[in-house]
Amino acid sequence: MLNKAHMMKLSWQILTQPSKLWVKILKAKYNCGMNIIPNFRHTSNSSPLWRAIVNAWDVVKGNITWVIRDGVDSQFWRHPWIPNVGALEDHIAASIPREELNFPVNHYASDGLWKWDKIRSIVPNDICDKIAVIKPPSQGAPDFPCWKLSIDGYFSLKTAYEFMENQHQEDLYINPIFEKVWHWKGPNRIKAFLWKLSQGRLLTNEERRHRNMTNSDLCPRCQDYPESIMHCLRDCEDAREFWTNIINPEVWSKFFSIGLNNWLDWNLSNDNIGNDGNNWSIFFGVAVNELWKDRNSLVFSNISGIDRNLLFKINTQVSSIINLHSFQKNLVTRQPGEVVAVSWKPPLDGWHKVNVDGSFNTISGSTACGGLLRNQHGIFVKGFYSKIGSSNANWAEMWALRIGIRIAQNLLLPKVVFEMDSKVIVNMVTSGHTNNAYLSPLLGEIVSLLQHPNWETSIAHVYREANQCADFLTNKELVIQN
Repeated sequence: MLNKAHMMKLSWQILTQPSKLWVKILKAKYNCGMNIIPNFRHTSNSSPLWRAIVNAWDVVKGNITWVIRDGVDSQFWRHPWIPNVGALEDHIAASIPREELNFPVNHYASDGLWKWDKIRSIVPNDICDKIAVIKPPSQGAPDFPCWKLSIDGYFSLKTAYEFMENQHQEDLYINPIFEKVWHWKGPNRIKAFLWKLSQGRLLTNEERRHRNMTNSDLCPRCQDYPESIMHCLRDCEDAREFWTNIINPEVWSKFFSIGLNNWLDWNLSNDNIGNDGNNWSIFFGVAVNELWKDRNSLVFSNISGIDRNLLFKINTQVSSIINLHSFQKNLVTRQPGEVVAVSWKPPLDGWHKVNVDGSFNTISGSTACGGLLRNQHGIFVKGFYSKIGSSNANWAEMWALRIGIRIAQNLLLPKVVFEMDSKVIVNMVTSGHTNNAYLSPLLGEIVSLLQHPNWETSIAHVYREANQCADFLTNKELVIQN
């Protein structure tokens, strides 16, 4: 599955990064065409790499969604361009005129507005609410594909692997010990050792003999028995004596009789195995790691401390781990914060201020926005509140800012400062970049409007207490909707 996830990544790069040299070579060699969706197909001269990419393409193709910019390449009815909806033709009860099936998205928009008279006559209201938050097509950059399995629209190996994992869940077996190793409270280097141990991947003499790396599979300590993992870490006479001195006699029988996976599972899950009854899972993880290191020291340096200072080394490490956890818990404790008075402040002389806010109702799924414009004396000039559609809080905040900018622009104001309580959106606008591909068209328009040479603008983050009027207007619209 991981190999196929990597092939899905290569397929995605061929789709989204056509300017890369290796992509150009593969597309030219296998005649993929110049369309925005390459023609992935097997040929008689296909290399193993290309065959693997083609085999992964069907999965990638089924998880593409389109972000609308100019609306030319995306088909309104047949392409998935509305987040979490899929192709519109699959949601329409009425018959779509045959001649319209291949119409592009920009056919249903004009002058920066959706043609709702055409859309609402066929598309259900709940999907219209989702369309409403999408910026209508406009001339400029072409549409681009996004990965619908991720929240931000960008491809990741994690989401590709999780998708493959879910597709083959019935054939997948995950050893429960892996989760206990993952959550073991100790250094990552010991976690890595415990993971190798749970996989049975330690290079004991028995394993080395199996790989023809040695002629003898005998234990380097006792020289009497083949050195398996369990013999090395538990059943050898020296290891057995070590464990006998530190574990509760009542559990000797179980401790020395169960197999590797059950042995690890039991010791990493219980704290009542050792004589002192405290932090046994941490002690056990450190102990098996030190026993293996001591074995290697005996093999390569002819030095062993199993009968002298091994227990002291283990106890020292365990104490350090416990003390570190206690220290980290103390760091998490928050100190009382300073109380700061927060209120709205008027802009400088000659400036106007626009405060905007967006809101998302988690129960109904509806979003709304609101805002108001005031002058340097704090006098109200204009305000708005509006339903947006169905999306999330970031979309609502972004649309609120866009509407506020448009209102100020239409009033021909020379100097305007915009304030909002969403630091995420303020950072996006300030940097001109977003990690959410779906928001990028709307962000691009906002940045372009703010940078227009006909006026001077700035944008700032304020606390919610300084944005209460905009928040009131936003919540007013949500109340009206409900």
